[in-house]
Amino acid sequence: MKDPLDRLMHYKSISIQNKEKASYFLNSHSTKEGSWAEFRLIQGKVEFLFIDAEGSILSSHVLKKEGDKVIVPPSALHQLKLLDEDFSAEISFFCQSHRYFSKKYALGNVHSDLLYAYDHYLADRVNMKVLDVGCGQGRNLLFLAKEGHHLTGIDYNEQALDKIALIAQKESLENIQLIKSDLNNPLPDELGGDYDLIISTVSLQFLDPDRIEGLLTHLRAITKAGGMHILVFPIAKSPFVFPAHFSYLAQEKELYDQYQQAGWSLLEYKEQVGRLHREDENGFPIQGIFALLVAQRHL
Repeated sequence: MKDPLDRLMHYKSISIQNKEKASYFLNSHSTKEGSWAEFRLIQGKVEFLFIDAEGSILSSHVLKKEGDKVIVPPSALHQLKLLDEDFSAEISFFCQSHRYFSKKYALGNVHSDLLYAYDHYLADRVNMKVLDVGCGQGRNLLFLAKEGHHLTGIDYNEQALDKIALIAQKESLENIQLIKSDLNNPLPDELGGDYDLIISTVSLQFLDPDRIEGLLTHLRAITKAGGMHILVFPIAKSPFVFPAHFSYLAQEKELYDQYQQAGWSLLEYKEQVGRLHREDENGFPIQGIFALLVAQRHL
């Protein structure tokens, strides 16, 4: 039978070397959402119990020789029962590729709309040349680089770019170029062109409204024939109110119309309710209308 962890990515391991360090695991606990674990015995003898919320045993596994292991699915309640005082084990944690940098480096998750568009329109493409406009700390950029594409990230935040560079070094990702630039100014010449894909997720709202049309015109010009844009951006629509520091809010179908008038194909466009990571004065996530635009330059 194929190991269910083969399709996942390892992001962390911890060692349990004695009874004292195992104390946490003797009580009911679970892996996190989106995290699989492999519990591997090194020394001693233990009983590994899967349980329900009431503490009833769902299944029991006795591990008694080095290398014996149990795979723990995400959020599965379980606990250990030590059957030998001399005990040690290793727990390795795994996740799907789009969660890797979030789990390992505490970055934000890959934007859900980007992941949806990538899976539906681009999953079969290889070695794409990709530009991330307003890349921030790299949650999308690093995922796409790990998928084997060649990434250029542009952002004004030098600390965020430094963080990406450090992670890229740790992960031996040599297919990343980072450019510090204010998107309110003309794009630098070093950006080049001939991109297969240009993405921007929730970054346009921080720009001068008068800059948007010129920026998008330039981005379309540096996209190769058949190349695609994936944009996620907030829409001005009552009764939703976005934070005051959002300097640009697109009108309904404003950017759809821009791309259509530029002769691009709109593969998908939708405006729907979404949530910011920020909370309102009552502690609830701020809601608003966000657009997903997936467009392709004609061949």
